[in-house]
Amino acid sequence: MKIFIFLFLPLLLTAQNNEEFERIYTKTYLETSQKDFSKAVFIADSLYSISQNDTFKIKSLMLSATLFQQSSEYSKAVAYAVRAKEIAERAANPIQTTKINGFLATQYRILKLYSQSNLYLKTAVSEAEKISNTEVKETFLGMLMQENAYYQIDLKNYGKAIYYIKQSGKHFKKEHPNYNHFIGTNLQLLGDCYYQLNDFDRSLIHYKKALPYVEEHPNNHTKALVYNGIALCYIEKNNATEAEKYMTLAEKNSEKSEYLALQEEFYKTYEKYYKLKNKPKEVVAVKEKIDTITGIINHHRNLFINHEQKKLKSENIILTKEKNTSNYLIGIILFLFFLFTLIAYLYIKTIRQKIKRLQIDYHQFISNMNIPLKDKLFSNRETDINPETEKKILKRLEHFERSTLYNKNNMSLASLSIYCQTNTKYLSQVINSHKNKNFTNYINQLRIHYIITELQNNPSYRKYKIAALSEMTGFSSPSKFTEAFKKETNITAVLYIKNLDEKTKLYSSEE
Repeated sequence: MKIFIFLFLPLLLTAQNNEEFERIYTKTYLETSQKDFSKAVFIADSLYSISQNDTFKIKSLMLSATLFQQSSEYSKAVAYAVRAKEIAERAANPIQTTKINGFLATQYRILKLYSQSNLYLKTAVSEAEKISNTEVKETFLGMLMQENAYYQIDLKNYGKAIYYIKQSGKHFKKEHPNYNHFIGTNLQLLGDCYYQLNDFDRSLIHYKKALPYVEEHPNNHTKALVYNGIALCYIEKNNATEAEKYMTLAEKNSEKSEYLALQEEFYKTYEKYYKLKNKPKEVVAVKEKIDTITGIINHHRNLFINHEQKKLKSENIILTKEKNTSNYLIGIILFLFFLFTLIAYLYIKTIRQKIKRLQIDYHQFISNMNIPLKDKLFSNRETDINPETEKKILKRLEHFERSTLYNKNNMSLASLSIYCQTNTKYLSQVINSHKNKNFTNYINQLRIHYIITELQNNPSYRKYKIAALSEMTGFSSPSKFTEAFKKETNITAVLYIKNLDEKTKLYSSEE
């Protein structure tokens, strides 16, 4: 969850005063980003535009990369880092290349692309060894040891992680301005490891040891993680009072943070807390929040991985052409490419032809979705189910429709029947009778209604590709999503989004 800390990547308003650069960066990274993420991103971008040399350009780009990593926007984070890497390599500056390769190692580790992560980590260590200043070299080696520890934690090798954390501490010197942050992070990581090893007493000791080191900054995610860790230990000790105290402190230190992974950790802690307090309703509510955040993180992760796969395929094709100029091989590649294009074209054409045959009035769809459940209860054909049982199933369906469980890609008639506490036959009969559709069309209708609401209320959703919207709403493929959307609204998702954007621009111009 934690990143490769770039405390050497600060922010400068004049692009001339390095000391001022360091001061503003530290404030932006540790404080502003936790309170006003958009402002922090704006400051980082502004710095790049006024930077007058490569060093400051690299630092401002890496600050942007670090901020986008916090918001789980991995594609942007890596893109900024790669731009910085290109500048650093031209300048042949081992300090900058060490920082950037370490950062990229972190990103690929978070994405669980461990081979690429390990490659960048080895490159970072190699570059660090080239640094002539011994103190700077030692600091970077300590940070890279921390990254090794994160890697082992990801693999659940907590014993090895503890070893690397302790080795990391040997490289940090008290004279370094960020010594407290480095040591505080190490102690927090030790607390994490011992917690995972169920040694809650030792875990609590290390979390509390970390407090004096992380309290120098008003609000930052490391301090929030320490408070959260202490709360977890008290939950395991069945001490709800102390747990609540530190949960409040953790929340206070990150209440405006856009750090999604941090929010996910907090909600998981609340889930444990509500279980301790025996509050099932709160447990269900917080689980939904966890699912939402996890979905967003996975969405960003999948977007990046898909992008990387396409890039790798493209690079492999180029590499093949460079190494083997055989006309036969090139001909095969081109043939396969055009064959794939032809198949894709025919497939899309077939889908479009099918969609054209599916015409359902969009406004009727919206009005149907807005009819209260109680008004529908006795308006449909009779069933052979006991009225009380039928009413109970409808109640559970009403609760289901208010949730977002229908967006799960593994939602089936069987799983929904378990949720409704009935059998598949009764559930299918109730859906057919009261929803006037089969199970598949019922689920698709809920999903499309959900995404329409999000598109109307959250303009950021309109920037997502159809594949992303399809995945977020549980469809097995973009074509299935497109078919369902056209069936329910009588227009395609692309056209619907375009119309929304045009309306937004029109209203803005009128104001």
